[in-house]
Amino acid sequence: MTLTVGSVLLGLTRGCRLRRQHLCLSFLTFLVLQVAAASAEVVTRASLDAIWDEHMLAGSSVRFFWEASGPQMRTPANLGFPVTPNTLVEAASLNRRGIEIQWLREGFWRNGGWVVRGGLLDSVQMGDAILELYGKSTTRRAPYFPVRLDPWLPETTEYEFFLLQRLGSPCALTLRTWRFGSEDVDAVPVSSGQKRPRGVMGRMTSDAPARSIAVIITGLKQPFSESTALSERSSSNQAPKERYSPSLKPVPEPCQ
Repeated sequence: MTLTVGSVLLGLTRGCRLRRQHLCLSFLTFLVLQVAAASAEVVTRASLDAIWDEHMLAGSSVRFFWEASGPQMRTPANLGFPVTPNTLVEAASLNRRGIEIQWLREGFWRNGGWVVRGGLLDSVQMGDAILELYGKSTTRRAPYFPVRLDPWLPETTEYEFFLLQRLGSPCALTLRTWRFGSEDVDAVPVSSGQKRPRGVMGRMTSDAPARSIAVIITGLKQPFSESTALSERSSSNQAPKERYSPSLKPVPEPCQ
């Protein structure tokens, strides 16, 4: 149930009317102020995605999170682990090109929101270009009461994969994007009504003579492998002006 100023007032003023105690009224005021403050600041998923795009296309590492004092950024965010294929998407946030973004300030207890983690999973040199595969997990965590018998938090996770090309420019071009909802992920039960991904990973294989890249993603309910042919346009030495994906309209590169 979502707590609002109205719902808190409705539930607690009834008790205060019965008791007429100053302590009860003070506690009510405190709760109302807390709910109002919690609902005043909202960071949307679109804002987190924009931060992700900026650092992914620039090839930089970052850890971005919000505290009571406001947004905080640490760069680099990783532990310096090397980039290796078949790494869990979430674990890629710890490598040299890792990205982690957290906003967990939603709800009365300030613990709901979004967690975005991932990074570079694999890279292949093809001619003068470097093809890169990024994996991104986006977890939606519902606000919850801090004292819980169930250690598993109420959350769901979806995944995105990005095929990038870097050629003569620090800013990458997005060639393809794949999205998988929580219903597509192979998950295991961890508690009553809660499931967690078994482990989603990604890698690439290349066919140099055919100038094609195959992206292989495991950890889904159905096996996934898809090839992408590199066109002359994407292999040109001209700096990319727009990025394309099957489900997104062209938008300006944020790192230019």
